[in-house]
Amino acid sequence: MVVDRPGWLDRTLPADMISQKAKYAFKALVSLAQAPKGEPVFISDIAEQQSIPKKFLEQILLDLKRHGILVSRRGKF
Repeated sequence: MVVDRPGWLDRTLPADMISQKAKYAFKALVSLAQAPKGEPVFISDIAEQQSIPKKFLEQILLDLKRHGILVSRRGKF
């Protein structure tokens, strides 16, 4: 069986087709992936490092948590 790539996969998406929320979510997930395993990562640290408004980042991370993409804990460690 031979599978061919659809032509639309060869095109790149213009940057304005990706929402700011999606860009921020990606940046936050990259920050989390780069953090040392087992150490807490604070929302305020991600927001500052990635220049993301903290309140908006909180909403984004809550959505990711609700969809099972990440796990969070409440409070400071």
